[in-house]
Order: sequence, then structure tokens, then C-alpha cells
Amino acid sequence: MNVISPVIELHAFRGKDFVGGDVVVDFVNTVAGRNGRPRDWLAGFEALADWAAQSGLLPKHRCERLKKLSRQSPLDAESALGSARELRELLFRVLTLVVNDRNPSPGDLDHLHAYWSRGIGKHALRRVGGSIQPVLLDSSTTLDGIVNTLAIRAVDLLRGLSTMRLRMCAGPNCAWLFIDSSKAGRRRWCDMATCGNDAKAKRHYLSKKKQTTDD
Repeated sequence: MNVISPVIELHAFRGKDFVGGDVVVDFVNTVAGRNGRPRDWLAGFEALADWAAQSGLLPKHRCERLKKLSRQSPLDAESALGSARELRELLFRVLTLVVNDRNPSPGDLDHLHAYWSRGIGKHALRRVGGSIQPVLLDSSTTLDGIVNTLAIRAVDLLRGLSTMRLRMCAGPNCAWLFIDSSKAGRRRWCDMATCGNDAKAKRHYLSKKKQTTDD
């Protein structure tokens, strides 16, 4: 279900856009409607920086610095945005194969390893909140900082996926990924308030229509 050219769409990120259960999954979900009318919400580098701030990937002040830098170097910003989109589609392929209990291709894993290796070189190990974590260096606050951080977080996520319930939303015009943390482990929708209610309304409509036809 790979989407090659989703329509670029201006979008103001809101809380309901972060339902994936992990920042990397939410990043993959910046393309909406992969199984219907696909829209790419990363309309420009500043949209990427806004997403990084709202998702908590990077501190807001650092994202504002990146936005300022992107205005000073628009060609470099476009290149960084292209890398982000490339990483996003790579992660979508890898994660959807995992959803279907299939192995990612060696080529995709090598490609992800290359992103991860570059990212590691821009981070240093620091003690944060009682644990040792890779932290993006202040001297490495370049336009690729978001991608570098995402690559490291992606590998961290993939290491633990065997103990997680990674799902794809069953809603039409969605196909968002999410980690099902419900007790029963039977969640079908990225968000019951949106796709879940839409599906219930559609089932109700079809049931009523069938009842009318039978009568």
C-alpha cells in the first residue's frame, strides 16, 4: 500500500493527530488517507519543524531555531524535508511489513541503518530523567536534526516491536498505524472518536438501508 505522490496539503497539527502511541509512528502518520485520498501534511520544512515541536520530538525553542535557519537556507531546508519524507516512506514500508508479520527487505534495513549511523554521529550520551539516552548536540542543530533524531528513535522502536501490538487502522481513507495498548488488544481504529464512529455510522446506514429494502 505504498503511496508515491500524496497531495501536499496545508495542515495545522492538533492533539488528535498524535494517536500512534509513539513519536515515530506519529511521524509516519503525517501522510493521512493512504488507503483512500492520500494527503501529505509536511507541506514544507516549517510544517516539519512544527510537527517536531508538537510531537515532543525536539524542544520548541530548538524547532523555532530550525525554522529560522530554514528561511536563511531554503535550498538546504528543501533537501532536509526531502530526507524526512524519504525516511517516513522507508519507515512506513518497514512497519507495515511488521504489521503483517513479514520481514523487511535487506535493502530497506541497510537504508535505515545509514540514516541511523548518521544520526548517532550527531548525538551524545547523556543522563536524562535517571536513564542514559542519546541527546542531539547543540552544535548539531542543523536542518537535518529532526531526521537524525527520528532515525535513532525509529531503531529504538523497532527493537521493542516484538512486545508491542502494532496495528493499522481499519477505517476508510485512513490506514494510520498505531500501537494498541488496550487491555483486550482488540482495538481496530486509530481513534474511536473519528474512524471508529465513522465506521459505526456506516454500518448503521447500511443496516437501515437493508432493512428498508427487505420491507
